Order: sequence, then structure tokens, then C-alpha cells
Amino acid sequence: PDLIESEVSELVYKIKEMFIALNIDEKSRTKMDLQVIAEGKKANERFLGANFKFAAKMAKKFQNAGVDYLELVEAGVVALQVAMSKYDPTKGYRFSTYAAFWLAQANAMYIFQKAGTDQHSEIYKLKALKESMFIIRLGMQSMQKIDELTSPSLSENLSFKLFT
Repeated sequence: PDLIESEVSELVYKIKEMFIALNIDEKSRTKMDLQVIAEGKKANERFLGANFKFAAKMAKKFQNAGVDYLELVEAGVVALQVAMSKYDPTKGYRFSTYAAFWLAQANAMYIFQKAGTDQHSEIYKLKALKESMFIIRLGMQSMQKIDELTSPSLSENLSFKLFT
């Protein structure tokens, strides 16, 4: 990102103040509220403009998943908005660290949502294979438990015989 951390904190503060002012009924807004909204919009544009490259860079990491690159960037910009709204600069974390998590989550979720609708994509096939392996693993574990419960050594240790 092209912003320094102190500037990020200031922009986030202005944007959060804007959201508070936007929740006020239009008839009861003061000139101060309107000024806060205008400053918040400018801060939001500055913030998104400075972090757009970051969203594009994160989208590039997911580019080979069979999804359009621009759609991933768009999902990343939405994730930046969410990250910005939830970011708390007083906790001491850098925004880029916090936003990286939200961008990765948004891109992964977008890919999996697309994979659910396109049954010919590699992600859909991988997802189906993973689900199949999970079911097979559960079946194997169940069979092992049944074997453990019906084994002759267990019945001897418990000093009773199982009906066979």
C-alpha cells in the first residue's frame, strides 16, 4: 500500500465517522455531518485507490484457479471495504497484515462459489474429490471401530463372549 500507517489510521477514522453520519436521518443532519460525509467519501476514495494494487497483487496469487482475474480483483476490493470497516488501529496491527487475511478469504470464497456453479472447473472436481475422500475416511474409521469392538481379544479382556 502507498499509505503510511498513521495515514491509514486517519483515513479509517474518517470513513468510520462517515458511516456514523450516514446513519443519521437526512432531515436531522447538520452542516458538520455533511462535512464529515464529504471528508469520509474522499478518504474512502483515497484509501481504495492506495490499496487497489494490493488487491490486484493478492488476486494474482489465485489467478490459476480457473476464475477471471478481474472478478478476483473486484472481490478483493469488496474485501478491502470489509477489512477497512472492521480494522481497529488501536490494536497495533498494520492494516496490510489485516487486509491480507480478508483478501485471501474473499478470493478463496469467490473461487469456491464459482466452482459450485461450474461443474467442469478444476476446483469443483477437487472439491468433489475432497468430499469423497472425507466420506471414505469416515467409513474406514467406522469399520476400525467396529473391528475393535468385535475383536476376540476385547471380548476376552472384558471376560464375556460376543455373539457371532
